[in-house]
Amino acid sequence: MNNLKDIKIMILTDSVGNPRSFPAEDAVSVEESYPYLLRDEFKNAVFWQLSYGGMEAQDIINSAIGYLNDWKPDIIIVQLGIIDCRTEALSEFQKLIITKFSGPFFKFIKKHLYNPKLIKNRKLTRVSKSKFKKVITKLSMVFEHSKILWLEISINPAYENARPGTIKRVANYNKIILDALDNELVLVQNILLDNNGFNSDNLHVNKIGHILIAKELKFSIDNYIHSNFEKK
Repeated sequence: MNNLKDIKIMILTDSVGNPRSFPAEDAVSVEESYPYLLRDEFKNAVFWQLSYGGMEAQDIINSAIGYLNDWKPDIIIVQLGIIDCRTEALSEFQKLIITKFSGPFFKFIKKHLYNPKLIKNRKLTRVSKSKFKKVITKLSMVFEHSKILWLEISINPAYENARPGTIKRVANYNKIILDALDNELVLVQNILLDNNGFNSDNLHVNKIGHILIAKELKFSIDNYIHSNFEKK
């Protein structure tokens, strides 16, 4: 395939890939988000994107598999995993039960649901390591001919103050991605830290962060195109 108009790119992200209107100093418009910066760089490519905040990797990946398993994208960009691995005070089932009841005890729990002390004491994880790996393997198997560019799960170390234990979990889950994808991972954490790319919540990225991520992905995409589509 030598016609670059035939390049198909799928983007699967959590809220980090989305624009943000708050806080004002960290605001990022749709056009400033890295998926749209990539559209500007690769104008002849066909893009499909699914970006949804607060979703586990399996939910977004299963949706892509369910609707586009026959699309055969050339490149799949993934930025998922922080929701799966960050520390939690309660399980999703426990949260569901709490929302269905009222009374002093349940009001107290709701109020302290994101209390760092409670999170530190409980240190639960929404998705187990084995389940997370199975999701990555499933994506690789269904889209076996696609180049998967999985972005490193990245946080500002200060995020640890809000969710104690998350730094270690992030390292462990990045290792799972590396193992599942034969040591391929788009590294962005240090680049974001060195260039003030995180916003004030220490999880999402600001305008600078989106530019930096787009730059790293452009480099990877250019290399892939050069190796697979351009005439030698």
